Amino acid sequence: MELGNKNIKPGRKRVAVDELKRNFSVTFYLSKDEHDVLRRLADEEVESVNSFVKRHILKTIIYKKGANQDSSINCDSSSRL
Repeated sequence: MELGNKNIKPGRKRVAVDELKRNFSVTFYLSKDEHDVLRRLADEEVESVNSFVKRHILKTIIYKKGANQDSSINCDSSSRL
C-alpha cells in the first residue's frame, strides 16, 4: 500500500514562523504567599517558575470561565420566574 504523497514525513507538523513569534501580554496579581513562593522558585530554578506561572494562569482562566457560566445560569433561572 503506497501513500499518495511521498513528501509527507511522520512527526510534528511545521508551524509558520509568524505563528511562533506571536506575543500576548498577561497581567495577574499574586498574594503575598504566592509572591514568596515564586521568589523561592526563581532562586532555585527557572523551569519551576514557568510551571508555577502557567498553573496560576490556567487557574485564573478556569475560574473566570466557571464564573461566567454560573452568572449565565443565574440569569437564565431568574428570567424563568
